Amino acid sequence: MAKNKREEYQKAYQQNYHYTETRKRVSVSLSPQEYKQLTYLAGQRKQKPTRTATEVIRAFLDQDPLLSKPLETELEDIKRLIRNVANNVNQVAHRSNYLQVMVDEHELLSQIQRLETIVTDFVKGKAGQ
Repeated sequence: MAKNKREEYQKAYQQNYHYTETRKRVSVSLSPQEYKQLTYLAGQRKQKPTRTATEVIRAFLDQDPLLSKPLETELEDIKRLIRNVANNVNQVAHRSNYLQVMVDEHELLSQIQRLETIVTDFVKGKAGQ
């Protein structure tokens, strides 16, 4: 009787949360070499192979390369440095306004934003090769 109640509960739970419509399960068969590559990548990312496989599939579908953790960290460091420069430009612009000296801060900031985009695209392009 307890087993029957549990089954009823599970069925009601799935119907209430529409699990079958929000998630789909996919099974994939890998060769030993492919599995070895997947577990190696998972080890680098400190994840389980299933999680890594999901991220690889999502990255492929989004056409966004899956970056290694060191490369991802380095890219974040570069972005942080670029944003620090942008902050300095804002401070210079504020000071120039205070001193009544013309500085086109919008042009400077747009160039910094362009630099960040170029660096990100370059790194992602290298990772995708």
